[in-house]
Amino acid sequence: MEKGKYNILNFKLYYIIQGKIMKLKLVGTGAITGKERSACSLVDEKILIDCGNGIVKTLTEQGIDINNIEAILITHLHADHFFDLPFFILVKNIYKSQ
Repeated sequence: MEKGKYNILNFKLYYIIQGKIMKLKLVGTGAITGKERSACSLVDEKILIDCGNGIVKTLTEQGIDINNIEAILITHLHADHFFDLPFFILVKNIYKSQ
């Protein structure tokens, strides 16, 4: 891929920045009142951007190992961007102890 170009493949976005490819997966693209899951993205399978309602279940359904997630970035304090944070911490600690 050329620098600055991107392709969407199975809801994954690959973007080249300074010669490195960043993989962005759109985990949820809805809102708190919609049928879809709240807004959430995963960068390089390690950084979760927002953790809205239903995201822990969505990550599990998509086969994403939450033990690989090293950081969570909350973009702002609207409920549809952080409601699943307690559940994420709980589930991650349960998996870690097994």
